Amino acid sequence: MKSVFKITWLPILLLPVVYIFHSYVDHFNLINGYRAFKLVLIIIGASLLIWRIMHFFYHDTKKSTLACLMISFIFFYFGAIQDLAKCIASFPYRVFLPLLVLATGASFFFIKKRNFGNRIFIYLNTLLIVLFLIDLRQFVKKFQQIKNIQLTTDTPVYTKKTINDRPDIYLLLYDEYAGKESLNKEFGFDKDRKS
Repeated sequence: MKSVFKITWLPILLLPVVYIFHSYVDHFNLINGYRAFKLVLIIIGASLLIWRIMHFFYHDTKKSTLACLMISFIFFYFGAIQDLAKCIASFPYRVFLPLLVLATGASFFFIKKRNFGNRIFIYLNTLLIVLFLIDLRQFVKKFQQIKNIQLTTDTPVYTKKTINDRPDIYLLLYDEYAGKESLNKEFGFDKDRKS
């Protein structure tokens, strides 16, 4: 029987699961679990499609998997890569993006020319499974905390403020300005009235 850690295509499934599950655990109770699950399925489907396209070019499962992982990694961690590049050398975006494209192209070429054994896949599978288990532990911990809060709390966590508690000055930032009818209907505000 083949060890789970030696399966070459497994990182394609594990990377999206680990990334989305980590985000879900970090923002627990803010993200809908069903939507997170749907997002995992969509990204796994996209990753498998990318893997199939890479397999058309490389004709090798291991090389296709590594190329697909590199594209997925850039997709998931683009912001972190950009922040790292800013910390190392203050690259403007117009320099960073072409360098990233060149590095990706060079990586594709490197993957094409080199033969890969099972060690890299054992490492990647082990790493991703360990990261998932760490997040699973955090998930169970947060779930227990939420469950305990819900069982022990008799009063609501958030209370409404009364009129007396409100500040005297408000800062309003408008993303869009509502029309005359919706201002009047929703807020009882007459735009044409002279104050």
